[in-house]
Amino acid sequence: SHSMFKKFLGTRDPSATQPPEVSASHQIEALDASRLIEFLCTAECITPMSRQEAKIASSYMRARQYADGDVILKEGDKSNTHYMLWILDGEAVVEALSTNLSSPITVTVLGAGSTLGELSLMDGGVRSLSCTAAGNTRCAALTKQMLQTMALDHPQVATKLISIIFIGVSVRMRDLTEKLKRYVRLNQTMNDELRETMTMQVLR
Repeated sequence: SHSMFKKFLGTRDPSATQPPEVSASHQIEALDASRLIEFLCTAECITPMSRQEAKIASSYMRARQYADGDVILKEGDKSNTHYMLWILDGEAVVEALSTNLSSPITVTVLGAGSTLGELSLMDGGVRSLSCTAAGNTRCAALTKQMLQTMALDHPQVATKLISIIFIGVSVRMRDLTEKLKRYVRLNQTMNDELRETMTMQVLR
């Protein structure tokens, strides 16, 4: 709805500055812009984005490049949260910190066409996972401020882009839900087997 759209975008502050990770970015080069346009045109959306609309959307984004091992996003970061990234080339290793283990747990590895940091873009909350570049990785950065400007200049394009972002998050959440269900079933099976083993030992 229009009210949800306004709530998500907020009010643009002309004096606002971009996050440090994005402020040093530059225009996306032609090859990467072409890749980004293709990703946007083929992404799931309520109403498909045309090539012209994708070209407009990509013009509001900025390029970011990471070397192998560079931290792209850091779990628990509270200060650099109002932007997301599209991976244009390379890979990002997504990891979660664990209090019980000395090293992070690898959640997944994402490649070209994948997105990072959408939740923090939407709600400004802390980063929930860490992402590290695996090899040279190029990304397109979209800040909330860029999206607000796009919404004023090209509201239809911004609406479609938001639809792409939300559907992407929805698909990822459904996938995580299925994984959680499998984990719960496995945990239940292991507990049942453990109780059966303990019962047999007591009976002996």
